[in-house]
Amino acid sequence: MTENCKPCPHCGASLPAEASFCPCCARSVNHRQALVPPAPGRRKALRRALCVLLLLLAVGGGLSWYSSSQPQVCDGIGEITYTAGGNTYRLFLADADGLPLSTSHMTVSAGQATRFPARLYIQDGESGSDAGVDFLELASQVTASFPAPSVGGNNIACTAPAPHEALPEAALVSFVDFTASRDFTAQLLWGITMKNGDVIRLRQELDISVSQTYDYYPEDAPMNTAEELQALLDQLAASLEPDAQVNLHLPAVTYQGESLTLPRAFHLYGAAEGAQPTTFALPVQIEYDASGRITYLYDLVFQGAGAGTALTSRVRTWVENCTFTDWDTGFLCTGNSWGNAISCVFADNGVGFRFDSGDVTPVHSMYNDNRFQNNGTAVVLEQVPSQLTLDFQGSLFQGNGADIDNRCGHPLDLSQAIFA
Repeated sequence: MTENCKPCPHCGASLPAEASFCPCCARSVNHRQALVPPAPGRRKALRRALCVLLLLLAVGGGLSWYSSSQPQVCDGIGEITYTAGGNTYRLFLADADGLPLSTSHMTVSAGQATRFPARLYIQDGESGSDAGVDFLELASQVTASFPAPSVGGNNIACTAPAPHEALPEAALVSFVDFTASRDFTAQLLWGITMKNGDVIRLRQELDISVSQTYDYYPEDAPMNTAEELQALLDQLAASLEPDAQVNLHLPAVTYQGESLTLPRAFHLYGAAEGAQPTTFALPVQIEYDASGRITYLYDLVFQGAGAGTALTSRVRTWVENCTFTDWDTGFLCTGNSWGNAISCVFADNGVGFRFDSGDVTPVHSMYNDNRFQNNGTAVVLEQVPSQLTLDFQGSLFQGNGADIDNRCGHPLDLSQAIFA
């Protein structure tokens, strides 16, 4: 056997080194490795895993598309942020100063009908500028409601949301009306349905406290002279809680003297029956009231002597069925006040009614059924807070040197006033 030969592993014959079979026994001399085919079960498992993976990818993509294509429901208390069309909007319910208000606290008198505005502000989420018009173009419906009944709030309801000229800074306003018999809470729900199907729910809690009401008659306390009445007013202002409603039922007398001051909000009721009405022959001033309550004056006569101001108000004041005669100015609203005159008489004054007031929430737009007769100027408007249109429906203007001196160009509705 040479160097280039090798033995046959089967018969031992000498074979060339490169031989692949033996010429003697004809058997293969190459070493072969047996190939083991993969088991059928493993191939099936791999196929199943691949199918499951593809199915999961398909379902995940479908769920993602389904989720992105479904309407959103946004829910918030007092404030919420909403994004649509690449823009972000800030929606919030606010107080008179435009500050977000998730809970509105209010003190009212038992049995007294109350109305207040609920304000919805809409701003651009980045700049903070007013975006009400742009946002409302994307909405199909806006509602306000009280979905759950409240205990103690009788017949609580609200008006349909709408822009209001007296509150132009708010995108929408809903007026809430109720009569409280005791303390109660309620939830005001604003619902906004967008044209893309999204729903926004914005909630505001109302926390209403009922204050005490006190009635005083001539038999309860001395009030027959200006000095007695002033002493009573000062005593009550110092002793009673600030949010209490105080009703003074005045006797049929004439109050004379230098002046009379109401140090807080009162309700004054004159004696309307008989030939002698309750008469003030002296100037009356109503000072600022921190509680924000309204002073009401009913059935009173302010009789002057050609000089001075009959009634000067620095708070929100409502006068009804009162008479202002022979003053330099009959009724003056100044400071931060709002005044309403209903069914009153302004006669023979230099100025009947004068508005020169700063910022305050309006009480009402109506100045109806008044008589302005023989005044130098019936109505002077120097400065009027808000842009609420003053409506003189049914008011008579007769024999005045000038009927209305609208120095500030305030919006008026004189369509149903009477000029004789």
